[in-house]
Amino acid sequence: MMRWLLLPLALVAVLVATPASQGRGCRSSCGNSCSSNYCVVGYNTELRTVISHEWVTEKRKVTVTEWKTEKEKQKVTRHKSETITEKKPYTYFVSEMQKQSRTEEYWVCEAITVEEDRVYTVHEEIRTPKKGTRKVYQPTVVEETRKVTVDRGHYETQCYERTCYSRKGCCGSSGCCYTTTCYSKVWVPALVTEEQKVKVHKSILVEQPYEYVEISYKPVEKKEKVKVTKFQQVKKSRPVEYWVCVRKEMNGEHTYSYVKWTPVVEEVLVDVQKPYPVVKEVDVKVCRAVEKKVEVKVPIYGCVSPSGCCK
Repeated sequence: MMRWLLLPLALVAVLVATPASQGRGCRSSCGNSCSSNYCVVGYNTELRTVISHEWVTEKRKVTVTEWKTEKEKQKVTRHKSETITEKKPYTYFVSEMQKQSRTEEYWVCEAITVEEDRVYTVHEEIRTPKKGTRKVYQPTVVEETRKVTVDRGHYETQCYERTCYSRKGCCGSSGCCYTTTCYSKVWVPALVTEEQKVKVHKSILVEQPYEYVEISYKPVEKKEKVKVTKFQQVKKSRPVEYWVCVRKEMNGEHTYSYVKWTPVVEEVLVDVQKPYPVVKEVDVKVCRAVEKKVEVKVPIYGCVSPSGCCK
């Protein structure tokens, strides 16, 4: 059963691997004269050339720039320092304090008392009797109908039995234990809701006349003489002594030193980096195409039919 399942898969793989030229040749040999089935009838071993690429290491000459340190003479400008001392005359100024006097004017504020009329306002009280009405709460008694629940019950005399355990007796005079009949007065309630007229105290607003005094104030102007102190500016003069700073010119001689820099050209040896071309052999990897002979199995196709055509 497994062989029959693997056979169609093998035929599909062979048909895919078959070149297009061989497939067309097989179909043209039989044509449409017979109805046949194509299958592999054998294999031919052929030697074919295959091109593959390989990495090869080669020696190649390359020009490389190398740097060398060499001594070289160069001219350098340097500054030489020299201290020089010189004397130069100069002019300077000195300040002196001198005493001087002058007359200055000043103002003095003097107090003067003067009588003046002053007007002031006084508010006089005016009382005016008036009448008016006001609303007051007046207590009154009013009869109203209210629902009242009244107990219309009565007392009843009830009889009940009681057991006595006392030696002296609880209900009688004998000292033995016995049952006696006792009587008690009990209130039997009978609640009745009825309407009754009751007196209720209420407050009613009533207008009431009354007398009152209205107080108002009237402004009244009055005059009086008062003493007022005023201040007056008075101009006066006085002698004043003051000091003045006077500028005086003086001559002198100043000795000073300074550093003088003189440029000097010198030759010095300096390290210089110079480039030199150098030819070196280096290893270089190159990808090259290489031909190889490979044996390949080529399938042979043929047609198989019951009548034996296309053999």
